[in-house]
Amino acid sequence: MRAGFRQISYSGKLQGCKINFETSAQDFAYRAGRPIIAGSSIALYIEPFGMMLKPGVADVLNNNIVEAPYYAFIKTSNGTTAGSIYESHDADNKGYRLFVPQTNKTTMAVMIDILSGEKPTIGFNRSKSGFMIKSDLFRNWFE
Repeated sequence: MRAGFRQISYSGKLQGCKINFETSAQDFAYRAGRPIIAGSSIALYIEPFGMMLKPGVADVLNNNIVEAPYYAFIKTSNGTTAGSIYESHDADNKGYRLFVPQTNKTTMAVMIDILSGEKPTIGFNRSKSGFMIKSDLFRNWFE
């Protein structure tokens, strides 16, 4: 539906880049196939070095109320942030959550794959005991 890229700067110094995207889909795992709008951003930072995932999922038939996933990760062909030690915080905008994985061999592989143009898969679950969804939900943006 929407996509955008922007540089991240602080005091005129380049700090990294960010990909924002939003897509629609049917949620068979949590909403019996009802339509959702899933939005996210992936930020890659130079200083401090690392990455961040910021997902949110809106229920179209419920006034587009956005809910933050309980957990989320990024996967590419050479790596994943799943299973990495991470920090997680509520984002400034309601219904989104920040996931900052520890930089290690597998998260480095994810960053290199994304920078090389590979299409990532985003995985998430809406609750602690809920289904883990590994989806190409966001891949349409990268087509």
